[in-house]
Amino acid sequence: PGGGLQLLLRIRLDERTDIVDFYGGWMPSGLFSIYIGQMKVPSTAEVLAPYNELDFASRSTFGRNVGDYSMTRTPYISSVMAAKSYDRDLGIAVKGSWRGDRKYEARWFLMAGNGLGANRYIGGSENEEFLYTNSFGEMYLGGRLEISPVPWVTAGAHASSNVHEDVALGERGPVFDIDRKAWSVDLAAGSPRGPRIYGFYGDGRMDDYFDALRYLFDYSGWGLQGVWPALGGRIELALRFDRFTSESGRDGNETVQDDWTAGINFSPLDHMRIQLDYISKNVKNEFESDIDDDILYMNCQFDFDAPVPR
Repeated sequence: PGGGLQLLLRIRLDERTDIVDFYGGWMPSGLFSIYIGQMKVPSTAEVLAPYNELDFASRSTFGRNVGDYSMTRTPYISSVMAAKSYDRDLGIAVKGSWRGDRKYEARWFLMAGNGLGANRYIGGSENEEFLYTNSFGEMYLGGRLEISPVPWVTAGAHASSNVHEDVALGERGPVFDIDRKAWSVDLAAGSPRGPRIYGFYGDGRMDDYFDALRYLFDYSGWGLQGVWPALGGRIELALRFDRFTSESGRDGNETVQDDWTAGINFSPLDHMRIQLDYISKNVKNEFESDIDDDILYMNCQFDFDAPVPR
């Protein structure tokens, strides 16, 4: 009574079958709502946006990696931590919003989680959805704040901390330390049906111990994109540049990846959208060969619940 209840189950069928979202929510008022289960963690506006609202078929390099690097995932292949987190974790979250005079609005999102990310959840012979920790209060903590001074401008920021000391990934180990931090700021202007721009900057680091070895990894990224609608919004022209910089071991050898993405979005029907993106990637490293790759990416979306935003 006096509030709404929500239950969401979303399953991913491509690559491998995984539970992506599985949570319940209680919404007693607009000021705050409580959610428990596996859900998206606080991040950039681009990461939190659902796929059917993205201006491009794929997110920026920073957006694709910040969730994994904030959870117990690594940038190298590992039998323990290589699976994707899908920007999600098992935990409890509080969301809310407040609207003031002259359509001023603020929104917040706070979450405490296990820190493992998705794909280690719900069952397993050793309750793999949990970390075994020696200290109280060691968990993933994240938050995001958004402010809209006018309806067509939104400024946002997020920060997260995932710290666990001497934890065991399962009842018999292995034992390791996790210390990961990430933050970002972003700014969006425009409307869903009109011209719009979006920019962000983010930074993060890892300082982990695993098998008596210290693992250091620093990364940052920024990007800027714009969208111009035509033919009443049925067609959209989009352009994005984003850069991702990473460094292992703090040895001064940075890897810089620059991506240019040009895209066309076409909505022949209200419940259908076709995205065609051309991505040019250039990777530079002082001690390795440069990589210059191009890809043509096509994505077709069907939304049976509501018209595709345009």
